[in-house]
Amino acid sequence: MLGSLSALALALLPLAYAQDIDTNAVLSSLKSSKVIPDVIPANFTPRFPIEVVFTDKNNSRFPVTAGANLTIEQTVSLPSFAILSNLTQIIGKPYLMAIIDPDAPTPAKNNGSQTLQFLGTDYISNNNTNGEFILFNQSKDLSDYVAPSPAASSPPHRFVVLCYLQNSTGVEAPSNFNASNSSNFNISTFINTVEGNNFTLLGATFFFVSANDTTGSVAPNSSDGGPVATATSPASASGSAGAGGNGSGAVKLSTAVAWSIVAVLTATGALLL
Repeated sequence: MLGSLSALALALLPLAYAQDIDTNAVLSSLKSSKVIPDVIPANFTPRFPIEVVFTDKNNSRFPVTAGANLTIEQTVSLPSFAILSNLTQIIGKPYLMAIIDPDAPTPAKNNGSQTLQFLGTDYISNNNTNGEFILFNQSKDLSDYVAPSPAASSPPHRFVVLCYLQNSTGVEAPSNFNASNSSNFNISTFINTVEGNNFTLLGATFFFVSANDTTGSVAPNSSDGGPVATATSPASASGSAGAGGNGSGAVKLSTAVAWSIVAVLTATGALLL
């Protein structure tokens, strides 16, 4: 029964959010791109898909799929965050959201360091709409959003989005945390040194940005505001950007199909907290 449910969920994937409805596909992409273990521990298993959507200066919205190619122009503003699930336990719980660049100044010369692009706590959802729990920050973010800006001479950088469950609100950064010094950051070190709070990594995704990419592989949302995603290939093991496309394969998410997929994944235990 479990196998047939998983097969059904996978069969429905092309109709919805490409990779990011299926946590197994996201995990595979995180491993093939070496986000695991460069940023995320090797024993990590995503508990639910996270939805990350950028909005550009023209109010076009760009939903992220794991390993997608986005442009500097598309990622200039802080994205919105949401959890895809039908578990009402998500409501009211606080989450820490982080965006990390492990490839500065270049993927080949990063010295194992991370650059902090964004860090915010107390992101909470008060309700859900058809399995989408939109997260809103209830506290001042610990760092401002720094938009991706890889050098023109650099290959594409990976930008990793992480969602941690907090055990309480009101997170206070360690005394040695300096939000203005974003280089040589380490997210694992940070969460392990916050006093009085335990964090559990529950969701993750990532995207590529290159200064030389002016097209990307993510199509903007349809005019009615419904989320749209392209079928982007997973990143290669070498850490280079996936093949992607020109957006011609964009498919609008069917709310009924999305809800069916979430229900199937919950039945298999894939989305349990």
